[in-house]
Amino acid sequence: MLSRTIADLEGSDEIDAWHVAEAVGYRSPDRTCRT
Repeated sequence: MLSRTIADLEGSDEIDAWHVAEAVGYRSPDRTCRT
């Protein structure tokens, strides 16, 4: 999961909302959610 990688790069033991928000920002705009 990208948010885990971002947290790891920052030396954080936990994934914060900021890490998730940053990961979402890297998503392709044409990608759709699949359920």
